This record gives sequence, C-alpha cells and structure tokens, in this order.
Amino acid sequence: EWLESEFNKPASLYLNDLLTRAAGGENIDVYAHRAVLWNNMIGANDQLRTRMLFALSQLFVISDDGFYGATPQVGYYLDVLSKNAFGNFRDLLEEVTYSSAMSRYLTYWRNEKGDPVTGRMPDENYAREVMQLFTIGVVELNQDGTSKLVNGKEVETFTNDDVEGLAKVFTGLSWDGPNFYQEQNADTHHQRLVMFDYMHSPEEKRFLGTVIPANTGGDESVKIALDTIFAHPNV
Repeated sequence: EWLESEFNKPASLYLNDLLTRAAGGENIDVYAHRAVLWNNMIGANDQLRTRMLFALSQLFVISDDGFYGATPQVGYYLDVLSKNAFGNFRDLLEEVTYSSAMSRYLTYWRNEKGDPVTGRMPDENYAREVMQLFTIGVVELNQDGTSKLVNGKEVETFTNDDVEGLAKVFTGLSWDGPNFYQEQNADTHHQRLVMFDYMHSPEEKRFLGTVIPANTGGDESVKIALDTIFAHPNV
C-alpha cells in the first residue's frame, strides 16, 4: 500500500520551478538547480520518486557544470528522470537520448553526418557510452548477471564497427529552431532536441546485428537503434 501511494503521488518537477523563480526576480545562476534538488531530497512529498531520480542520475550521468549549458537544461533533465522514475526503461532511454543536457555532455548535440571529402566522421561518444555505460555493458551476460563464457572466455557485446555504425544514428540532433545551428534562447522551455534530416547520415547503418537501410529518416533511425538496444538480453 505504501508503494502504491508513492507511485500515485504527483511528481516533483524542476524546470518550471526554476523558471518561476527567475520570473520572480530571483538570481538563477547555472547551479540554481542544485538547491532545488537537495530541498526536494529532504522535504518533497514524493520521496520514493526523488530517490529513484537520484539513482537514475547515477546511471544516466551528465555534468551540471556551467560549461555544458544553462541551468534550465539540467532542470529539464531532472524532470525527465522524475517523470520516468516508475515507468518503462525504453521510454526513459528515448527521453534521455533527446535531452539537451545529455547531448551537450556526450557531444552529439549538432553531431553532423560524415563528409567523405573532408574525412569528417560522426562523433562516436554517445554511441559508445549508450551501450557500454547505460545499457548492455561490455560482455554478454547470463540471466543471473554472470558473464557468459565460450571456451572459458568472456564474449564482448560490441565491436568498434558497431560503434561506428551506431554513431551515424545520432547525427542531425539540435535545438528546436529554423535551422541546425539555431542558438537557444536562455528562457526557452524547449529542452527536447529535434531532428534535422539534412544533417542526419543517409548511409546504411549496421550495429548489433541490425541494419538500418540507407535514406531512413533520423527519428526512425533513432527508434530502430533504441529498440535494438532495449531488446538486447543484457538489458
């Protein structure tokens, strides 16, 4: 009964709180979210959800250093974790992927498609970490969490080819606006990234035994990629 009561309590949210404080004349610096978070950790009504938010923040790690952006980005990210604390892992994975704070930290914000003329390759940071740190890990696992062994050796879950193929998926994401390089208004509520297909890699994408055909749209490519990762037995 206590768990059901905690599940049903309204979620403590962060972005609107920060924006309301700013609108009221309070000085909101790049670390203002920290005070709001710790106040909720101590005194909020939804204590189980707040603890889940904290636990998830230790898995889906970002930096709240001002170098990576303004405090509204972190406020929105905390909202993502709070709203999805008792939900489906696949939904959470998608909202984290499309969040401004994660994209700034793991460098796929404004990640451009490859250019064979200049030799530019898509940034591989998020492609590697979303597998290695957030989901499947580096070795195949049995259902009890022990490592699968083939001839006495552990089996790696992915190769660098998988990273390169998946990196093409996370291209074309930027802030909402008229173009890929739109600058974000500091007061905007739109912290969820949008896809700009003209900056998304049109190439075939191969990873984890999945093939995304050439010229598949950006959002569809992300959906296929996250579905593939979510369906992995390690997850």
